[in-house]
Amino acid sequence: MTVLPLAVGVGVRSGVAADDVIALIQDALRDADGTPVGIFTLDRKAAEPGLVAAAAALNLPLGGLVRAALETASDRTTTRSEASLRHAGVPSVAETAALAGAGPRSRLVVSRRARGGATCAVAAVAGLEQ
Repeated sequence: MTVLPLAVGVGVRSGVAADDVIALIQDALRDADGTPVGIFTLDRKAAEPGLVAAAAALNLPLGGLVRAALETASDRTTTRSEASLRHAGVPSVAETAALAGAGPRSRLVVSRRARGGATCAVAAVAGLEQ
């Protein structure tokens, strides 16, 4: 049996509720085959209280990535959000954060989902199958 390490990408609006982020991540992970190793987001959102609380509740490390890191994954997204392009400069914060957090050969296993001011996507970490 192969267990894929998974990177969870999350985009949030200011004031997002931790419960919404938790439910969104849990929902996405139910559709992914693997084990989450961390939550990734745009660096300027990494201190958002609802996201910090969600990461703590899920017992997952939270990493903030600079926009340039997210941009490296822009060509591998399946979602193009005009709001994300306008505010963050990438087609989907959730998808690019998941892909960038999982590494250069990663692949999306759950495309962008949204709930209550948050978006979430999941990418598989390539080359680390167990």
